[in-house]
Amino acid sequence: MVIDEVAESLGDELDGRSDIYAAGVVLYECLTGQTPFTADSPITLISKVLESTPTAPQEINSDVPRSLSDLVLRTMSRDREARPRNAGELHDLLAQVEQSADKRTPAMTLVTVQA
Repeated sequence: MVIDEVAESLGDELDGRSDIYAAGVVLYECLTGQTPFTADSPITLISKVLESTPTAPQEINSDVPRSLSDLVLRTMSRDREARPRNAGELHDLLAQVEQSADKRTPAMTLVTVQA
């Protein structure tokens, strides 16, 4: 992802957390029906990715549990150290979110995207 590519160009070593970031973007889009960042040009988009935090998924889709919204934002953190280290850790964190979900709350609704 852009954040990690910039870090690599500055000499930082990449690891699997780049894929965690990408998974977070996909989860974000599934939960909200929109991309985390929009811009008129690639340069503006890169700037937003490097300097902004996307709107929390729960603020866009109120059916998204806060714990899931927070986890998605964590996967997209600009700080690689804040992201889950690997897919196994992400899986475990998602399982915790599922287990902690209030059973009285209706199932979350994924947004349908019109192409």
